[in-house]
Amino acid sequence: MQNEKIKLNKRRDFGETLSTTFEFIGQNFKGLFKLWLYVVAPIALLTAITSSLAQTQMFRGVNAIENNPYIESDPFGALGGVFTPTYFLSLFLSVVAYGVLIAAINQYLKAYHESETTEVQFANIWRGFPIKVLWVLGATILIYMVVFFACLFLVIPGIYLGVVLSIVYPIYFFERKSLGDAFKRCFELMSGNWWASFGLLIVVGLIVGMISGFLGMMGGLSMGISAAFVMEEPTLMMSIWTAVVTFVSSILNMVVVIAIVIWYFSLVEQKEGSSVMEKIDQIGMSDEELDTMFR
Repeated sequence: MQNEKIKLNKRRDFGETLSTTFEFIGQNFKGLFKLWLYVVAPIALLTAITSSLAQTQMFRGVNAIENNPYIESDPFGALGGVFTPTYFLSLFLSVVAYGVLIAAINQYLKAYHESETTEVQFANIWRGFPIKVLWVLGATILIYMVVFFACLFLVIPGIYLGVVLSIVYPIYFFERKSLGDAFKRCFELMSGNWWASFGLLIVVGLIVGMISGFLGMMGGLSMGISAAFVMEEPTLMMSIWTAVVTFVSSILNMVVVIAIVIWYFSLVEQKEGSSVMEKIDQIGMSDEELDTMFR
């Protein structure tokens, strides 16, 4: 028996958005995992490897600084051993991996929303995918810059803008807005809904953060035990755990992206009631079709 399709364009409160997020993941677990495996996992794996290498180099660089009595004569050279090219490459790949994840999940949700069943045709996901990834990367870099400069003014403006602009991606994917129009649309939908949106992002972030934090804590414990009994720098163990945490985080971030999309639909319904208007537009349909639409 096929599962009933989840209606995305529906007004939901805070709790319903969270429950629908996990319901959607449960219903589409195979499709989402396949999407992650083929699209996100390769770049996530590369990010994990470079992050672990950067962490190892940073660890050795810090040790070199602590053991160098002439550090004051060349402080910038010493920092070069900490902030290596691998470190900056890992940062770049992290942004790319997040951009690919956002584009892939939004495309999946769009294909699901437009499908008449719970089955998602992957051909619809690949259509124009590279261009959409580039758009997401450009928007992400711009958002980071805006939030960074806003945080220079007592942090609060940065937090405010970060929450408002969190829905810019579904606006682009589902409404096909330009970057400027998408930014304006964010403020329009968030008007009167900022605190609820902030609370949702905090709760979802805490759920994902606690799992990632637990993995990080286990990694720290393993490194501590390794250092105590092996009496060597636990660089290998550190590299492995950094790679694991980075890799798993790419999976957990799907929860955040899906929750934001579902919340976006709720905001649209609150402001415009698009699903109600969609039903009204069906006046010319037969009684049987109208009955189906209003179920």
